[in-house]
Amino acid sequence: MAKDVTIAGQVINSFGVANQGAFEVDDGTSRLWVWSSSFGVPGQGAHVVVTGRVQAGVSVGGRFFANVLRETQPHKTA
Repeated sequence: MAKDVTIAGQVINSFGVANQGAFEVDDGTSRLWVWSSSFGVPGQGAHVVVTGRVQAGVSVGGRFFANVLRETQPHKTA
């Protein structure tokens, strides 16, 4: 059974169209791409808290990601 995980950090990269896209979060130890299909995409430099499920093999906007965190709840800015 998949479980939600929460990460917090700074947005390093982001791209999106029509309230969906992806953004890369650096938590100080590593970086992880987050896929947002319903909650919008924060701008570069924003500090966020994101909850979602890890998913493998995702293509977003013509880019392929080996692993992403798929948002299950709206992200919060810190």
